[in-house]
Amino acid sequence: IAALKARVASLRTLRRRIASGGALPFSFATHFADVAARGGFSVIVGNPPFLGGKRLRTELGDAYVDRLFIAYDGRVPREADLVAYWFAKAWECIRAGRLKRAGLVATNSMRGGANRRVLDQITRDGVIFDAWDDEKWVLNGAAVRVSLVCFGAAAEEAPSQLDGRPVQRISSDLTGSVSDLTQAQPLAENR
Repeated sequence: IAALKARVASLRTLRRRIASGGALPFSFATHFADVAARGGFSVIVGNPPFLGGKRLRTELGDAYVDRLFIAYDGRVPREADLVAYWFAKAWECIRAGRLKRAGLVATNSMRGGANRRVLDQITRDGVIFDAWDDEKWVLNGAAVRVSLVCFGAAAEEAPSQLDGRPVQRISSDLTGSVSDLTQAQPLAENR
């Protein structure tokens, strides 16, 4: 009973933090101490909130966004969408050995621009082993296009699948090819 009451109190505190805009940065060890004591989570599957990078300050406030930028400096570009921070946090946990895999939903903008730079980090040191790059998602009448991305450590031996088809590898732009075309450089003749 005491453990259950402590867990309820912890969840209430977390609810207040989220409601006041304090959901990130987030500490798994603090908020899920019982799971951490058993060695942590194996996977995270989630649908993080979407908020475009240009609307962060308007919606979350300067103080919160400034703390977010400081906490993720060098890991998430400041112009990235909010969902990119969840990808970065999950990747951080995988690299630290506190998590084996993650599967997250994002708008299909995750595969390009500033957002893709977070996926660049993942594919440089890890692997995207399953992805759907451009899926229709309808919720409460709003239709958007999403990407579903599953990733883990590079040592994973799982075969890769893109849009349900086997591929040799999945690049950070969520395309499948032998070569990583996101690393292509323009020819000198074309500059």
